[in-house]
Amino acid sequence: MCGEVFNWICWPTIAPSSLHYYPAGRGVPGWGNSLLITSLKRGAVFRVKLSANGKSVVGEPVRELATSNRYRDLAIGPDRRTLYVITDPSGSTSGSTGLGTTVLDNPGAILEFKYTGSH
Repeated sequence: MCGEVFNWICWPTIAPSSLHYYPAGRGVPGWGNSLLITSLKRGAVFRVKLSANGKSVVGEPVRELATSNRYRDLAIGPDRRTLYVITDPSGSTSGSTGLGTTVLDNPGAILEFKYTGSH
């Protein structure tokens, strides 16, 4: 699975590039009181639930909004149901298959993800 060109894919890191707090209250159900971590290497936002006092992590990280891109940063919209994710213009990522690629879906873009559920 790890080749000479993309052997970095096997390094045990997601290559985090930004960290944002998602507060409790209105917004995406189940996301309240979480940390959102953008990933250069995995092309996703990882959601990490915090304990009630915010001093520890509860459970495992959840991979959200996955694409074949390098996620640099994000912004949470005022409705807290819309996320804007900024992608790198070039570089390597694991891609949707989990294998290395330099072909990005949306290089140098701002992607909009909107929760449209009723809860």
